[in-house]
Amino acid sequence: MTADDMNPPSSTQSTHVYLMSHGADGDQDVYRFGITPTAEGVSDVLNHYNLPTRKEVIEEFLANPAALRPDLKTINGQTYYLARHPHHREPG
Repeated sequence: MTADDMNPPSSTQSTHVYLMSHGADGDQDVYRFGITPTAEGVSDVLNHYNLPTRKEVIEEFLANPAALRPDLKTINGQTYYLARHPHHREPG
């Protein structure tokens, strides 16, 4: 048994990252990045969705579980943001 087995990360320290949207039609899970995504991987997906984001913002969010969920952009009334859990449906 390793130290990680004995001390699993708390739910507030999730390494999963989700691209979420919030708007008049409700909330949606747009994309699930999975466990421990890289800043480059997140940036590539955000660019695909026309949500260019400064690398420093992505790196801070990935490195700090307590970091604010950054609002990325509002398109046609949908506000897109990053979240650690799919049930974090309110923008940062």
